[in-house]
Amino acid sequence: MQPLRKNITRSRNGCAVCKSKRLKCDEARPYCSRCTRLGIPCPGYKKQIRWAKGSEASTASTSSTAAAAAVPSPTGATAVPPLDTDDTVDQSYAEFEAPNLFHNFANVSYASDDLTISSASPSSQLPCLPMSDAPYLQQQQQQQQLPSPSYVPSTPSSSESQEHEREGSWLESLNGAESERSVVIHQKPRYQHRTVPVQQPPPLPQALQDHSTVLVEYYFKEVCGMMSCYDSTMNPYRTTVSGIWTFTPSLYCIMQSMAAACLSEVSPGLAAVGRRLEDNAVTLLAKDVTESSQLHTSSLMALVMLGFSMSWHNPKNLGEAQFQLLSKALATKTDDHSPSDSRKKFFFYNSLVYWKLLLSFASDADLELPPSHDLQPQSVHAHARRGSHVPPHPQTGIGVEVQELVAQVGCLARKERRRIRSRRWTSRRDNKDAEVAIQTAERLHIQLCSVKLPTEASILDPGDNQTATIHLLKVAEAYRIIGLIQLYRNFPDLLNTKHTLDPISEESQHLWAQTGGISEQDHLTSSSEEFKSTFLTGLALHVVNLIQDIPTTSRSISIQPLLCVSICSELSLSRTFCPSSQFQQIPVPGAYGIQAYVPEPSITGILHARRAVLNRLASCENILAARPIRQMLQLVKETWSVMDACQHEVYWMDVMMERQYETLMG
Repeated sequence: MQPLRKNITRSRNGCAVCKSKRLKCDEARPYCSRCTRLGIPCPGYKKQIRWAKGSEASTASTSSTAAAAAVPSPTGATAVPPLDTDDTVDQSYAEFEAPNLFHNFANVSYASDDLTISSASPSSQLPCLPMSDAPYLQQQQQQQQLPSPSYVPSTPSSSESQEHEREGSWLESLNGAESERSVVIHQKPRYQHRTVPVQQPPPLPQALQDHSTVLVEYYFKEVCGMMSCYDSTMNPYRTTVSGIWTFTPSLYCIMQSMAAACLSEVSPGLAAVGRRLEDNAVTLLAKDVTESSQLHTSSLMALVMLGFSMSWHNPKNLGEAQFQLLSKALATKTDDHSPSDSRKKFFFYNSLVYWKLLLSFASDADLELPPSHDLQPQSVHAHARRGSHVPPHPQTGIGVEVQELVAQVGCLARKERRRIRSRRWTSRRDNKDAEVAIQTAERLHIQLCSVKLPTEASILDPGDNQTATIHLLKVAEAYRIIGLIQLYRNFPDLLNTKHTLDPISEESQHLWAQTGGISEQDHLTSSSEEFKSTFLTGLALHVVNLIQDIPTTSRSISIQPLLCVSICSELSLSRTFCPSSQFQQIPVPGAYGIQAYVPEPSITGILHARRAVLNRLASCENILAARPIRQMLQLVKETWSVMDACQHEVYWMDVMMERQYETLMG
């Protein structure tokens, strides 16, 4: 009698290798355990694939083992470059910043219509994504957005009118153009499993070998919230990106690069992965710019995300080339003048304003915004006349007008500090440049004092329970004050009412008198060094109070780092202040809504403010990308160290330029 044959368990849904051997596959992700143990490439698992129109793929049955093991990509599909690309960092950046690239960009127009996915336009084909991302993608597409496991969309307490305004905002314009597209996924062979050489950087753990799934998931869980001062369904870096990343290779790379930069703090091996992904994104965007006649919303989103995140890998990389490209793209005239297209341009213009604000204090490059009047933000009065609410922007919040002015102040202050540091003798041209700078400072001073911020009730609720509208209002006011501080520090004559008001209209004189102007009849004249020290330190303490009123759990923390750095040189322990008996209550120039007064400084108050600044920057380091924040902390501590050691006035921008601590402070 023959022995009973041992039952053989066959795998019906396993990988092709196990099925060919008629063995049970454990279907582990991303690779089955048997293939991993034997060191052979695991071809993955069979997926239902719908080929794009015009594909050369056969419509015959694909149930054979060879077809299941490796399915070729459709002809013309744009594949995401593999991580082991031979392109070096220098080569990628040289390609992106090549002069002919800017020349070709002159013919690029802003695209408002939908991307066309067909085999006739290879540049718009879908990226070949690893199929390990597919279950995650399908789950999120069913939800129409990509909330993270820890993210629970808050229930806004706003009225129905605000809900209607959200639907008609620029966010709806960004999402509307993408939501009608059907997402088609092209399968490609899985990345080959290989052992990392010992001489290379620390290898990734086994759980992170298939990093694409981990990085994409982490982006939607944490990173997209870092890109906005609120996180809800109104955050385009969550909702809009979730609808377009699957068919935008550059966006697919940059979102993984951003996630890798953040996770490299706990997994150092991801640092090299993030840099390679960033190089791939640079190359892909350069290809879009040089080969495509139009830049779509997806490419512009990738350009913004790339520029803001470059300092996450290298704090000294400011993304100036990307800023110039985005500015040139928005300045290009198009035939589409629809409200939807205008709202899109307005969204990217706001991002450009915030970008210029960060660059103005750290870069000597010419930072020009698009001249088109259509891109200019609408004033608070325009919204009030229409009876509509002011929609907050992810980067500028509700203070785009303020940030435009502070960006001009930053450019002016840095240019003046550079001019003074390089001056070897006195010349007529130097005097003329100084006079022009003073006139510009006077104009900016009046504008910062007269700008009107919206009331809390007039701001559209972003729908984030962690970020109240009052937080955005206080951040905007703090930016306005730091703009005034930089002006008063570099142009102290602005504190002299007579000198300031000579060339200004009678209406502006009355405004300045109402909002904190110091007349010659006061007990202390503005020429007093004690008064200047007291006034500037008091304004810095006022900014600290505004920041401390905002909890660290507020998403507005993403736009607060520059506030902390820009006031550090006013928290001096060696200044002589006015006696309490002579210090009168001085209104904060142009304070919003309520009557605010400059706090009376003291040594104890300054020490407390220093601790508050360090604590807030430490919170930023834990929540945001860590590398740029560490450089800001180093700059602040170095400024205080020099200031306390030499016992005289030290300006933080001088320390930054001397020690080369420039980085994007946001």
